[in-house]
Amino acid sequence: MAEQYATLAQGSLSVAYTAGNTTLTLQTGEGASFPSSGPFTVAVDSPTAFLLRCTSRSGDVLTVSATGQEGTTAANKSIGVPVAQSITKLVLDNIRAEDRVNAGSGVVPATGTGAGVVALPTSGWTPFNSALLNDFALGVTEVFIPSAGGLSLRGVTRSITVPYTIIALIDCGMNGGGGGTQDAGILVSDGTKYETFDIEYSSGGQLGLRILAYTSVSSTSVVTGPTVNLVGRMIGFKIVNDSTHRTFYYWINGAWVQFYQEASGTFLTETAAGFGGFSGGSTNNDLALRLHYWSLN
Repeated sequence: MAEQYATLAQGSLSVAYTAGNTTLTLQTGEGASFPSSGPFTVAVDSPTAFLLRCTSRSGDVLTVSATGQEGTTAANKSIGVPVAQSITKLVLDNIRAEDRVNAGSGVVPATGTGAGVVALPTSGWTPFNSALLNDFALGVTEVFIPSAGGLSLRGVTRSITVPYTIIALIDCGMNGGGGGTQDAGILVSDGTKYETFDIEYSSGGQLGLRILAYTSVSSTSVVTGPTVNLVGRMIGFKIVNDSTHRTFYYWINGAWVQFYQEASGTFLTETAAGFGGFSGGSTNNDLALRLHYWSLN
């Protein structure tokens, strides 16, 4: 989901907080001043001692990340300590990313011009399995995936640390008509294994979103999908790992929609993230992924 907001969202602890806990309990009735759902960021104590990400609210109980966010460290706090919603760099970056994805969704620029184009990181990417990375001055980073005639995941990655939020806007083009299945999207990796969140295509058109777990670049199983058929090839993806859960979202009709959630550390403990896919048809089917927006926080 998109960042949630409320005016003068503030309260104080009715139950002492222990570092590592995943809930904050406010005084009776104070939860109503906070957004009815997550995500949003709260500051604990005044002046702020640390930040936590709230993923949901039930009455006066906030469900929060187990660790301090944005470089802060959670600490024990006693009853009565202030808690307030906070606008931070992460929140502002997410808002800008949501605006950018909203502007770009459904638009497939033939070059680097058009909605959804921003300055992208064109260095720091590490190609794997013979993916070809092309950087364009017009604001699109592209990875070219030659068809292998079978399953062979290829892409590019860059280093990450948990917790993180990845937002990407990607469109995909297929060259040729050799049939078979193609997948394109974003991914996380531990250097050996990969988990991808992508769009599945066939020669007959787009099939839908799915999540795949790769034990190697040539061996995979389906975690969930394909489902949620979408219109157009420009897709907004988001993966959030708050140290408790790894949650996958897609952008549609002006909002982030949760697609799937699993425990953090399921299948792999990620140290890198990026984008890529595979072209599993004949050698006539090459795949080009164009990255129009990338945000990593």
